[in-house]
Amino acid sequence: MKFKIGILVIGVSFLIALNPFLFYYAIPIFTLGVLLLWLSSENLFYKIAWTIAPIVLWYPCMELFVKSYLSFQEMTHPRYDFIFPANFSGTALIIENMPCAGNSKKQNGRILLEFPEIGILLYSTRIESSYLDNKYYRKDSIGNLTELLDFHWDLSDNDKSGQEKSGVTQRYSAVGNLYLPERYIYTYDVLTVGLIDDSDSIIISQDKIKKLETIVKNCFKDKMTNASH
Repeated sequence: MKFKIGILVIGVSFLIALNPFLFYYAIPIFTLGVLLLWLSSENLFYKIAWTIAPIVLWYPCMELFVKSYLSFQEMTHPRYDFIFPANFSGTALIIENMPCAGNSKKQNGRILLEFPEIGILLYSTRIESSYLDNKYYRKDSIGNLTELLDFHWDLSDNDKSGQEKSGVTQRYSAVGNLYLPERYIYTYDVLTVGLIDDSDSIIISQDKIKKLETIVKNCFKDKMTNASH
């Protein structure tokens, strides 16, 4: 009985360990399973086999699991192109779930998010957390796109000091609330656009927060006006 329970416990720990972020949680579970194995009266060969096999198989199975997961994410998650005005720098905000936002353009299976000059974009749904293949561009007056670096992925820590390179950092998501007249809670994503040395210091100005709130208010005024007709 101890042997069968030990195998079950080892199997559970093996499945947990396939996620590399949960690896350390699987170690004590695996240890418990091995202990149950060796306290049983089962043949020594099977004890050794069930102890060593999960250790040997873990890495190739974990690598296969991670690659499969990433491939699934790539197939199912949206991919975004964030397009900024040619000379834009500073904080860019995307307000999510806005009823007055128009439909986003799509091109080659990618969602195009084009920011106006003020750097505040309305989006009709939620920006999904897709880190796999987002692209960032500046767009000039005749429509030419210049790709920007993604500072989170494109530069290693050793590359970051003293380089005059423009790029984007997706900093965080934030929550705001307004009374319209009922309380409305909205979310927005914050990105910074600029030089690599500026990417850790740019904050949202109070002026931009006021513009953000005005845009949200006007959006819902339009919604209520349209609903009354």
